[in-house]
Amino acid sequence: FCTETIPGVKVLPCSIESRSEGLPSATLLPDEPVAAFFTGGTSGTLKCAMLSNKALMTGVYNGIFSPGPSFYQKYYGLIPFSHIFGTVRNLLSCFQSGSQIRPCSDMSKIVHDLQEYRPTILVLIPALAAMLLNLSKLYGPSVFGGELKQIVTGGAPQPTEIARIFIEKFGIL
Repeated sequence: FCTETIPGVKVLPCSIESRSEGLPSATLLPDEPVAAFFTGGTSGTLKCAMLSNKALMTGVYNGIFSPGPSFYQKYYGLIPFSHIFGTVRNLLSCFQSGSQIRPCSDMSKIVHDLQEYRPTILVLIPALAAMLLNLSKLYGPSVFGGELKQIVTGGAPQPTEIARIFIEKFGIL
């Protein structure tokens, strides 16, 4: 995906129609590895996690068929797509659910972006959820853009107190 032409890089269309036009496409078997993520995990030692098509899609389906809104939503991508959780629950979930996603391009503009874009779902790691809670203390509940329905956290355990505040104070699941 790119927003501009890159010299020397051929950009192929990405649509159902492009398959019928004979452009390159791939047939993916469920257990074949399709993605490699480099992670420090809990040990801090860099390692490569190879995920199969089935593993990726199981994560996507678990996400979009979980309680709460999923289809035709507006996601704001704070977690990099190089992060497994960012790819599975943000990017791929959007593709499968007919949703939109706006990637965060500059963390210093997060307040402006949230208010302008007005996301309905945020996918976060717990540290980012805590950061947003602190921003709400500075800017009030309007910091979320006014349409936020759900926050999904992963990658580490979410402190119960932070989840409780989002639910009770802001009505965000």
